[in-house]
Amino acid sequence: MPNALSAQGRAVTVALKTALRVAGQDVDLLRGGNRATVRAMRGATRFQTTRADGTTIEFESTDWLMPVDCLPWPPLAAGDKVRVAVSETDTDEYVASHPAGEQVWRFVDPGRTFVRLHTRHVEANVEG
Repeated sequence: MPNALSAQGRAVTVALKTALRVAGQDVDLLRGGNRATVRAMRGATRFQTTRADGTTIEFESTDWLMPVDCLPWPPLAAGDKVRVAVSETDTDEYVASHPAGEQVWRFVDPGRTFVRLHTRHVEANVEG
């Protein structure tokens, strides 16, 4: 039986595509010496982990939501980088990372047409 999406699942995918068109920005996705420009939306995820001693650690990632069909080298991996222009001359760089026990990316919608890449800010004013 074909994997049919529910009306709600289709609506989520349409909403993501619309949001990307309206609020997305072009970012450079980097892996090793390779670079590809993709359209992405910035987001955030808060993680919470309890250590063996009972201490709670919180981690908030800067996320990049992007269409699966635009990814130049799926699957995304820890160490992949996102470079984003913050002005005509300044850029910020983020590296794909995750807390222990979590993946560096996950699907966003039921149709698996968008992924959320978890990153952390590593450098400002990076040269191209």
